[in-house]
Amino acid sequence: MSCLFSIYRLPGVVLGVVGVLLSLAVGCALSADAADTPVIAYRVLPTGTERISPVGPCSETNPESLFLKVGTYCIGGQQWALSQGGGVRFYQPTQWNRYYIVHSGNLEAVLSAIAWGVSHGATDNAKSLTDLGQSLKTKKLVITCGKVSLLGQYLLKPLGVQSRLVSGLKRQPINGYDDSHALLEVKTPSGWQLVDLDNNRWFVDPATGGSLSALQVFQRVAAGESVQSLAKPLALDAAYAPRGFIETTNNVAYDYDFFSEDNVGTPEGLERWSKEVLSILGLAEMDKDGKNHYYFRVSNRAEQAQVLATSKAYTPMLPANFDARFYGGPQ
Repeated sequence: MSCLFSIYRLPGVVLGVVGVLLSLAVGCALSADAADTPVIAYRVLPTGTERISPVGPCSETNPESLFLKVGTYCIGGQQWALSQGGGVRFYQPTQWNRYYIVHSGNLEAVLSAIAWGVSHGATDNAKSLTDLGQSLKTKKLVITCGKVSLLGQYLLKPLGVQSRLVSGLKRQPINGYDDSHALLEVKTPSGWQLVDLDNNRWFVDPATGGSLSALQVFQRVAAGESVQSLAKPLALDAAYAPRGFIETTNNVAYDYDFFSEDNVGTPEGLERWSKEVLSILGLAEMDKDGKNHYYFRVSNRAEQAQVLATSKAYTPMLPANFDARFYGGPQ
């Protein structure tokens, strides 16, 4: 009989005694032998999750690396056949958690695994990319769009995946807290493809399923197409972490929960907000010192003024020059 079950059958005890017994019951549950608690594992997929089962016992220690090749591994005292690319989570309640990304050459699966590992917020923003990569092994990260784009680039580089940072600016007057959005562009066999790890999506042509570059997405949104019609889901996790986005400005701590749920918490809000931030396109180019410098595609003086008002370090470029520099010509 479990500790909690025996408590609920006690008749007529006073509240104080119940409190003591509940405390003892919780202690009993937490001190249970780890061997009595099974290891649970599941794959994270663009469309959901899928439980997996072990193939037999083993005694080796858990792999230390975040990334694993397709194969069979000893994790939590059990052998697991990891035959598909993507994220795999293991946990033993009250004992430990472990996250692995299986790299099979499927870029979508890797991007999905990264998206599953992050929710939007600022709790972990101060951590270095190295620390975030380590933390991702055992917990879900809470970081903003700029940080997750940098993390994506950091994690993809050792896999040989070329990527570059993308910035989308609004045309509205600058408010200091919601003027832009950071994304990532990755090189695929069919060309550059825009990825929004922060909002669990990457962009494809709905007619052909082919990749869409940042420039193509911005142009098609400007022409009136729905952002969501161009987006393909990468993950179905909690994209936004409540209570995870508190920032201090002028010594005042402000909680962005209301703002975030209004703008990205619903499909309607995400569509409205996405159309605003996917207005003026910027792409980063890394200099010889390893620093990113942003160039923005501007069609008129108003857009040029918006870019320079956002940051004097940004470089506005005419569309023809921008397209030639980053895409080899018109898209």
